[in-house]
Amino acid sequence: MKNDESMEIRIINAREADTKRIAFFYEALIQKMSDHPFRPKWIKGVYPSYYDIREICLNEAFFLAIQKDTILGAVAVVKGGDQNHKHVPWKIKAMPEEISTLHLLAVAPEMQRQGIGYLLVKSAENLCRQQGCKVIRLDTLPESVPGNRLYQKCGFTLVATDTRFYESVGSIDFNYYELQL
Repeated sequence: MKNDESMEIRIINAREADTKRIAFFYEALIQKMSDHPFRPKWIKGVYPSYYDIREICLNEAFFLAIQKDTILGAVAVVKGGDQNHKHVPWKIKAMPEEISTLHLLAVAPEMQRQGIGYLLVKSAENLCRQQGCKVIRLDTLPESVPGNRLYQKCGFTLVATDTRFYESVGSIDFNYYELQL
């Protein structure tokens, strides 16, 4: 039997030209997961917004898991610390240029539980090592059981939990994880 390379899942670095299809990927995911117990608290058109996605693409910080030309998953790997994380009592001390922060990790609902999230996180980890980072940090929802399991499986340590307030959605609880590189 011939190996069909078109069925291979690849991780690619998104470009500005990918902005529209990435925005569509998140909008479809938000819609498909609206009644799911582990749904993200993202709001179509608010977060992630087209502008947010475009900015991350312009900074060459969006990575996509694709098969053929279909986006199966995505993650943003942003260099530096997150402003919303300044209060977190991180265990690993690092300068901002030694920190990468993961944002917007998502896998299409029909493709979940197939290792795509793990592949994206491990690809991000390898990239961060190559860039000389000491640590990767992120936040996630405590009720996102699959996400919390994934980060722990990938070696991340839960450092803290707290609640933040957003005008658009109200109070949201967060878990904060970090991974020493």
